Amino acid sequence: MTENDDKTAKVDLLAASDTDLRRRGLEVDQLLTALRSAPLPDLTGWFTIQEIKQSADAVLEDGWKFSRFDPVPIATLTDWAQYGAAHRSWGFHLHAWEFMDPLLRAADADDGDVWLRRVVRIAVDWVRIHRGADDEADPMAWYDMSQSLRTPRLIAIALRAARHADLREETVILAEALAWHLDELHEDRAFNPRNNHGFYTAVSQVHAGRYLRMLPDAARTAEEGEERLALMARSQFAADGVHLEHSPDYHRMLLNSFELAVQDDLILDEEIRARIQRAAYVLGWMIQPDGTILQMGDSPATQVIGKVLDSIDPHTRFLLTDGASGEPATEELAAFPEGGYAFVRSPQPSAPGELARSGYLAFSAAYHSRAHKHADDLNVVWFDQGHQILTDAGRFGYGELLDRESPLRAEGYYYAAPERQYVESTMAHNTLMVDGRNQQRQGRKPYGSALTECVQKGARFDLSARVRHSDYVHRRRVVYTPGKELRLLDAIHSSRSEAREGVVWLNLDGSFELESVGEEIVLVAETENGPLRVSVSGPGRRLDPVRGQQEPLRGWRSRKDGSLEPTWSLGFAFPLETRASVETRLRLH
Repeated sequence: MTENDDKTAKVDLLAASDTDLRRRGLEVDQLLTALRSAPLPDLTGWFTIQEIKQSADAVLEDGWKFSRFDPVPIATLTDWAQYGAAHRSWGFHLHAWEFMDPLLRAADADDGDVWLRRVVRIAVDWVRIHRGADDEADPMAWYDMSQSLRTPRLIAIALRAARHADLREETVILAEALAWHLDELHEDRAFNPRNNHGFYTAVSQVHAGRYLRMLPDAARTAEEGEERLALMARSQFAADGVHLEHSPDYHRMLLNSFELAVQDDLILDEEIRARIQRAAYVLGWMIQPDGTILQMGDSPATQVIGKVLDSIDPHTRFLLTDGASGEPATEELAAFPEGGYAFVRSPQPSAPGELARSGYLAFSAAYHSRAHKHADDLNVVWFDQGHQILTDAGRFGYGELLDRESPLRAEGYYYAAPERQYVESTMAHNTLMVDGRNQQRQGRKPYGSALTECVQKGARFDLSARVRHSDYVHRRRVVYTPGKELRLLDAIHSSRSEAREGVVWLNLDGSFELESVGEEIVLVAETENGPLRVSVSGPGRRLDPVRGQQEPLRGWRSRKDGSLEPTWSLGFAFPLETRASVETRLRLH
């Protein structure tokens, strides 16, 4: 576009924006005066779901960097749609305007006028391209999360621009963009109450209602947002505080946003605030001894110790700060019968630096919806003696969608990457597989929580759950003696008369080396306290241990999106004729 074309486009956009504001019953000069005097919102809050570490100079000179992707030339960008077409997450984070955060911080600095003008120019260019554009032109522009997270950044830009008389025309354009962003947030397609995205739509509306009271739709927007927030709090977090999407990292992320909304007084409902308090307590149990969030469901190995230093729960704060703040917990067992998790941390750390030495066990027995759900019923993760032993496969990332006609859709897969499909599979988790098939997800009615009795008996912890599958029932007892052993007691009742085969899959950390294979499989890892040996015995026919097998994929985990690292995959196959009861034992020595 030439300079003359750019000027013409801006004049046309200004005229259209002015006309639309007047159509809405707004007198433009009065609106600008109200925007100029409105309080400025903070530049961080519920909408900063990840920290942008680039400087403002780097964003504009080198391009905005997201994950492993090439830098995006924000300063000269005209084709926004290409990034979402290449990768949905890339497009979502781009259209959420996350790149604006360091630019806005620079605009608030003492010499920020130049930065503000750069920010305003990018925002106006985006509005020019996307005003009136439909979903087909760039679906990620109007993706529910994109518009929810973009709205508070657009508000921050418009209110700052309004304070500069020479940016009057740009402010008119941005003000009208705010008005139609509120329109978009009202749409049914913008609010999905079935997953965590609905929270961001709802809180975006409440946020907008607070700072845009000069717009005639602000009161209705805030009221609808408050109603939606109440619905989301009750549907996203169980009464015991567990996030109902099978992913501790999404629990962490959504809880953080809820906590920030509470701190910003965007949530006043006491019942909601109490539920968030319980969710903060649950988060502490999801912190592993290595300082990362438990990798069940769609969870990368997010480091939180030393990164996130606050929580509204004092026990969780104690863990997040590795004992520097908060209060140590005394209970070593926590079971959440509605959420479907049970945890052991023994001994509980009571002083700085002790977290890493705790024995830790996580047991999942939940299926609330398809959201982030892997084929992993009755999965366990285990740390002991300062080392991870049983691992989870992680999430690998999302990427390209499967063709809608792919038969893999019937198995519950949405994404095309074989690595993504592997980390979702049953064999990538520490649980039971029957007849070589993944546990069913697609077309299966969610059962909620499957936890039964979870008790502590002296130094031993005994956790139980029962899951009904389409043609068999699986009961599992997890008997854990910290520092000594883990026993998995599986009882299966088949509703079919023919002979079948079960496999107990185990995935051990890749830092172990295979020492011997006999009656037991012995693996050893070097630790700062000397060698750690794990002896594994199981039922029936032993499957050959492998680490990082390529064809077919077996023995892998993903700590961060887009990458795999080897783990040990062990399997024990046993015959199943109506009923079977088997024991798998892991001893430390």
